[in-house]
Amino acid sequence: MTTIDGYDLDTLNIMIYNNIDPKKPIELDAKMFMFDTPIKSDNGKMWLCTNIRYSEEILMAKTHFECVQTFFDQTLFLKYVKESSVKKPNNTPVEVGKIKDEVKWSDSEKNSSKLEKCSSKHDCFMKENMLLALKYCFTITFPVNNPPFSYSQSPKSSITIGSFINSWFNSDKYANYTHMKVEGKEATIIGCQWIDTIKYHPVYQKVNKSIKQYLVKVKGPLVKLLEQVLLILIIIGLLIILKAHSIF
Repeated sequence: MTTIDGYDLDTLNIMIYNNIDPKKPIELDAKMFMFDTPIKSDNGKMWLCTNIRYSEEILMAKTHFECVQTFFDQTLFLKYVKESSVKKPNNTPVEVGKIKDEVKWSDSEKNSSKLEKCSSKHDCFMKENMLLALKYCFTITFPVNNPPFSYSQSPKSSITIGSFINSWFNSDKYANYTHMKVEGKEATIIGCQWIDTIKYHPVYQKVNKSIKQYLVKVKGPLVKLLEQVLLILIIIGLLIILKAHSIF
């Protein structure tokens, strides 16, 4: 983790599971995004700030390319989080540090009436920030607005006349789809789901499946072994009873 001017910044190792090769996860790299100009990045990884909340208002004014570049370039990202600090109340690192975990806050600028309570403010900030970053890095707005969502929440796909018309007249030619090169193949992203719970993590699923297969394989022999052990215990018990009877 890097702290600059009080802002806690860190890079993310994002692993992608895709239908091009479902069995082989790949790590997200800035070079995978396809724009007229390559995305600049020191290490190819996305940046995340953990002690302030992102401003969606700032991202809405940017093109798709500018949004992606913002989250992969440290200088632009630091500029963005500083701008976000003045867009929301009590959003500087110092002020956020004073917020108690039990305090409720609005979960986005668009839904200011909706309040959310998290067990930890930092967990809530990171989750909200992560979903916002994914939303503006993986744009999917045509013909259905299909923003990235987490497994712990339901998807929020929708279609509106406004977004449908805007998709036709938007001057940003990359505004409707996210174009990427995956395993050397050009692809258009049609959906993005963040696996934010252990239960649905591919590694956990694989381990859980292996355990179930192992239990099925050993169930038969194990039952037979238990039956034999139980039979031996019964016999020993009978022998002890007979011996005790013979003494008397």
